[in-house]
Amino acid sequence: MQIVTHDGVFHADDVFSGALCQLIWPGAPITRTRKPELVANADLAFDVGGGSYDHHQPGGNGVRPNGVPYASFGLLWRAYGWCVCGDNHDIAAEVDRGLVQAVDAHDNGYSISTPLYDGLQPLTVSHIISSFNASWDEPQHFDADYWRAVSFARVILERAIVRARGVVVARTEVRQAVEDAIDPRIVELQKFVPWQQALVEASKDALLVVYPGAGTWRVQVVPVVAGQPGARIALPEPWAGLDQEALRDLTGVSDATFCHRQRFIAGAETRTGALWLANLALG
Repeated sequence: MQIVTHDGVFHADDVFSGALCQLIWPGAPITRTRKPELVANADLAFDVGGGSYDHHQPGGNGVRPNGVPYASFGLLWRAYGWCVCGDNHDIAAEVDRGLVQAVDAHDNGYSISTPLYDGLQPLTVSHIISSFNASWDEPQHFDADYWRAVSFARVILERAIVRARGVVVARTEVRQAVEDAIDPRIVELQKFVPWQQALVEASKDALLVVYPGAGTWRVQVVPVVAGQPGARIALPEPWAGLDQEALRDLTGVSDATFCHRQRFIAGAETRTGALWLANLALG
């Protein structure tokens, strides 16, 4: 298997593509070159020479249904990502949403983040990978720096796959918890799982989640959009910032432990206490 990509300065797109190729074809050499004859004779070429895994040709090389254009990483992931996800297309799709699309969008010249404060420069994974290129006042060792970046990206990609697998498994558990809920506004999990996206998708009625964590129990609000500020309900305003005795006196829950001042999470020592807080919060 002969794999080719371009030489010189690198970006997250060709770095993550190299990392993915290492996972799919361990030991297969990757040559960094722009020589047309080497590109043409390669078994697979990415981010160079046109073809199935390049996106620099006129008109690009396809766009996702949500509008994010494909770069080389996304094109390779679409073709082979499932192979490194245990043949599970759901896990591959989760990695695409969580990592691949961000790299593709950046490489196609689109911003994926809006600064919260004036002058703030968000640091994305694409920026981090690009920092492996030598600065203008350093010696240029493009190939050595590329392989350092690929090793780093490979760890990120492997962890993204692990986390995506957890999200897919959690989705099943969350959906079951929604079905089992006595009150559809309160969803109880028997263990902590990454629940936000799954719950937002599975239930329009859920307002609070109760789950165990670190030897205690938590009550947390359900966001309007997973991973972003803004919730379907806030915990009661008088609870904001209270700890133990103050919260216990106010609520009558004898093992209440805290309520965050932003009113998105509260805690109790037991499941019973957490469920009691959840019911009190709903009035």
